[in-house]
Amino acid sequence: MLARCVATLKPPPELTLSQWADRYRMLSAESSAEPGRWHTDKAPYQREIMDAIGDAHIRRVVIMCAAQLGKTELLLNILGYFMAYAPAPILVMQPTLDMGQTFSKDRLAPMIRDTPVLRGLVDVKSRYAGNTILKKNFPGGHITIVGANSATGLASRPIKIWPRLLFVLNGGRGLFCYAERLTKAPQTAIFEWYCVLKLHRTAEADTGSADIGEEETQCEPIST
Repeated sequence: MLARCVATLKPPPELTLSQWADRYRMLSAESSAEPGRWHTDKAPYQREIMDAIGDAHIRRVVIMCAAQLGKTELLLNILGYFMAYAPAPILVMQPTLDMGQTFSKDRLAPMIRDTPVLRGLVDVKSRYAGNTILKKNFPGGHITIVGANSATGLASRPIKIWPRLLFVLNGGRGLFCYAERLTKAPQTAIFEWYCVLKLHRTAEADTGSADIGEEETQCEPIST
C-alpha cells in the first residue's frame, strides 16, 4: 500500500517538450506517411523550437519558415505536452473558423485517439463533458480553437498558452507561426525573449531541386 501511494505521489520526470514528444507522441495514419512513434531526429530543426516553447522563462517564440516543414505536427506536439505534462488553458488560433474545425477533426482528434497518454484525458462520449469540435476539456485546462476572422472568439478567455498560425505574411511566400505564454513564470526577468528561426534553401540550377540548409536562430530580449 505504501509503495502504491509513493508511486502515485511521485512527480513526473523532467522532460523538455521535444523529449515528451519522442517518448509519448504517436503519428496518425490519416495525417502521416509514416504512422507510429514520433522521432524529432527526423526533423531536428524542430527540437530547439519545441524546447523554447516548453521553457517557462521564454514568453514568445516566432517561427518563419517555408511550407510543408512540419509546423502542424509541431503544433500538435505543443498541444499534447500542455495537455498531459504541463496542463494549461490553451487558445489555438487558425486563420479562419472553418480551418479551425478542419484542424480539430482531421489532426487534433486523431492525435488524441492514437496517443495513449492523451486518450483518457478527453471525454468524447459523455454529453456533460463539454467537449465539442472547437473545445476539448481535460484535467487542468482546455483547448479552445478560434478563427482569426472572428473577433468574438478572442473575448474574455483566461489563457496561458496561445499558439497561432498566420499564412498571409511575407507576401504569401513565408509562413509565420507564433507561440506565446501569456502568464509570466515567477522567475521571469523584465525581458521577454523574441526568437526567430530562419530556414534557408539552396537550389540546384540544373535539377531545380531545393534542399533545406542550415538553420539560424536569433534570440534577443525585448523590454516589457
